[in-house]
Amino acid sequence: MRKKILVIIIVLTSIFIEGCSLFPFLTLTSSYTTLFTPVTNSDTITFYDDEYLGYDDFYTPTYDITDADLYNDVLINTRDLIRRSNIAISATFYSQQLDPFGVPRTTVIDSSFGSGVIVSVDENYFYAITNFHVVNNKGNEPFYWITTFQDSYGSEGHVVGFDEELDLAIIKFERNNRDNIHLMDYHTRLGFKMNEDELVLAVGNPKGLTHNVTFGRLHYMTSIDDVDYKVIYHSATIATGSSGGALVDVDGHLLGINAWGELNTDEEAFAIPVYIIYTFLANNGFQ
Repeated sequence: MRKKILVIIIVLTSIFIEGCSLFPFLTLTSSYTTLFTPVTNSDTITFYDDEYLGYDDFYTPTYDITDADLYNDVLINTRDLIRRSNIAISATFYSQQLDPFGVPRTTVIDSSFGSGVIVSVDENYFYAITNFHVVNNKGNEPFYWITTFQDSYGSEGHVVGFDEELDLAIIKFERNNRDNIHLMDYHTRLGFKMNEDELVLAVGNPKGLTHNVTFGRLHYMTSIDDVDYKVIYHSATIATGSSGGALVDVDGHLLGINAWGELNTDEEAFAIPVYIIYTFLANNGFQ
């Protein structure tokens, strides 16, 4: 009972609250062993939903923790870790038009705000995955502004890959002097089933808040309209601006990218599963 009460306290204090990082250093993705074996078609890989049925259940020693204080420490550390993987994306879309006198004018057509997850880095740039609908310029001239956790000033972003059908995109931005970044682990949960009723955390930028973390439960895999693959149905609170943010397990491993919610509630959400994300990244040159 004490454990449940403490978890509830963490949930209430984490929803719509920003916090400071306990780990102000850059962490890089190391090598991983995975049972995940997507199908290779020419130069691309493909995942089919029926492969998922053959996967094993996932296990982590965290599931066996009975000491409430230790369990809460794990959750708090995971919360702080995934905030350092999160980005806020502000997108503005422009159009060049002529005024009645024939003078070119720049007009703002639309804007959007969303989230993303940093998954890779090279000498000059960080690379983050987000939803395509967050960065979809619909034929207009885009400008993307990226801020990371604890940024006092952001950077311009550039879309370097996307798949409209999967609703996924990759955006890059300059490293500059950022040293508080954590690269999201999107390998550990490959090749394993989503455990129904497991505790999950969602990070994103809902309703103008930044790097916000909420808690919920993973319900099950399900089908939704206009998507050709099964998605994760969960109860971690998301809202407008959460699109593109990470859904992770208790240890901070990526489970999916939050993409859709229900109109009548903010506690029924759907995320793109990690094996779809992995195939998309691999087909765009990321491993």
